[in-house]
Amino acid sequence: MRCLVFYLGVLAAAAALTHPARSQAWERVSCPISDDLHNGCFVDTLHGWIVSYGTGVVLSSNDGGHVWSVCSRLDSIFYECMYFSNPDTGWICGEHGRLLHTVDGGRTWSNRDVGSASLAFYGVHFPSVMRGLLVGMDTETRTGVLYESSDGGRTWRANAAGSQGRNTGYEAIQFFDQRRGMVGGGRVVLQTEDAGRTWGATDLGKGVVIRSLHFADATNGWAVGHNGAVFRTTDGGRRWSRRTPFTPNRLRSVHFVSVNHGFVAGDANVNEGSLWETRDGGESWGVVPGDHGDMHRIFRSSRALWAVGKSGTILRMNTDGL
Repeated sequence: MRCLVFYLGVLAAAAALTHPARSQAWERVSCPISDDLHNGCFVDTLHGWIVSYGTGVVLSSNDGGHVWSVCSRLDSIFYECMYFSNPDTGWICGEHGRLLHTVDGGRTWSNRDVGSASLAFYGVHFPSVMRGLLVGMDTETRTGVLYESSDGGRTWRANAAGSQGRNTGYEAIQFFDQRRGMVGGGRVVLQTEDAGRTWGATDLGKGVVIRSLHFADATNGWAVGHNGAVFRTTDGGRRWSRRTPFTPNRLRSVHFVSVNHGFVAGDANVNEGSLWETRDGGESWGVVPGDHGDMHRIFRSSRALWAVGKSGTILRMNTDGL
């Protein structure tokens, strides 16, 4: 009898490893505005920010995202991305060549002159304190642009590797350390191993429009975009394979909490569903239950995953134990 009990216990333990318990559900967090929300970031456990879509409202939280309040109101253009290096110092970029800088946690912002008003900036990131990257598109020539700073963002200069042909606007940035990183957008993914001084390019194919990329570790990465496009790499981004679409909808953001467990956010512009989940490394995907409306971005704090989107939607999922 004791042998049988022990054997059943071994089977139960093996099943728990093969089929982990489901994570906590996404929970809706109260938002002080009803504007569509576009992007956000956390710099530590407590301090986070969210920017609205086309109305210039910046929200902030200093209690880990339990309570959000209006931090500042900018002009009503499309601000695309924000990056904070500490609770006081941050950047936000957008259309009309706009790059703003704050040193008081987002309460006030100063403009940094980068280039022509025809530029639209979609991503900003600082791999180190002094070195910054700014990516986007020249809306007149329809070519991707990549700017770099080596003095902490005081001055910026164009990097020639940013021009990869028409209809390639860079948007997504992820760095593994201060030297190795990726930039993606349009049909191109760029890779650097020297903090962005030089870049190698991978062309994903005609008609591809990538909006987001994310690596679970230094080798396993995903990219998503328009018309349900999903790509995966298992060699650090040198080669990408196109996966069978799980939806025809426009996909805007991807984030994996482990190699096998990930989420994608997008628009419900064709079929129902705007937030999807996989627990088997992308072999299968399911719609996260709930009437969320269009979802624009997924980002992470140290203890939670966040998704923001239409009509002031803020969703939170606890990641403790994942």
